[in-house]
Amino acid sequence: MRKSREYEQKSKKSAAPGILLVLLLGVAIYFFVAGSMGKWIGENVVQPVFSFFEQGEEIPSPSDFEPSVSPMPTTDITKNNDDAVTKKINTPAISVFALQTGAFSDVENAENAAALLTRKGGAGYVINDGELNRVLLSCYFEDNEAVSVMSRLESEENISTRQYLIEVDPVNIEITAKETTIETINQGFEYIPVLIENIQKAGYAFDRYEYDACDKLIEDTKTKLNGVIYELEKKTDGTNNQVVLSELELLKSYMNKLENIDLTVDDMVAISSEIKYTQIDMIYDYKNLIEGF
Repeated sequence: MRKSREYEQKSKKSAAPGILLVLLLGVAIYFFVAGSMGKWIGENVVQPVFSFFEQGEEIPSPSDFEPSVSPMPTTDITKNNDDAVTKKINTPAISVFALQTGAFSDVENAENAAALLTRKGGAGYVINDGELNRVLLSCYFEDNEAVSVMSRLESEENISTRQYLIEVDPVNIEITAKETTIETINQGFEYIPVLIENIQKAGYAFDRYEYDACDKLIEDTKTKLNGVIYELEKKTDGTNNQVVLSELELLKSYMNKLENIDLTVDDMVAISSEIKYTQIDMIYDYKNLIEGF
């Protein structure tokens, strides 16, 4: 038993130097690795972080690294179509010279004057410009036409008038859709001043007693307008785009106004007045649409 214990003590003493050597080797390796890692961490982690403060920069928040998302344009009607392009269209400007017979602060007085004017074949259109209620007789695309009519009204009818300029400024609209769809939308806008001028020509023809010519102008305009509406509806079917929907609504309201012009009634003065009123009403409808964009 005593020999066995002596053997165990000798074994432990002989193993001690080996264990100590292993420990010393491990410590050396640890400091070597730790030194290398410490150098890497210092160069790649600690130093960049502190450089924000040294350079006086703010540390970016997590949101600074998130991708930016642009809002969907209101004029995007692509329906995920790969053929979509983005183009700008300019709505047409309109500038007409209206003849004003009076301007009143009281709307009732303006409406009474308008009713009197209507019975003489004028438009009798009342528009409030924010200050006065203006009574309009008719309007013209050319200044010399307006001046000529003013002179005749003064000399032949003893009606004094003054010019009142109605302007619709163009707006720039960016549309994303198929190229053919954009062209159809543009054609719809471009037809508006043509349509309004056709109504003026129809009024000229009617006042010259050229009833057939007047009827043809109005019917041809309705046919063309119906085609424009059809193409626009077909190319933009199902869209909820407000620009397109507003354009369609305007064009359809124009069709309703044209349908309401009845050339078969016996009251020629009333027909003349209706044509002039319709033209001015169309201009202001377009003006309100464009200013709403």
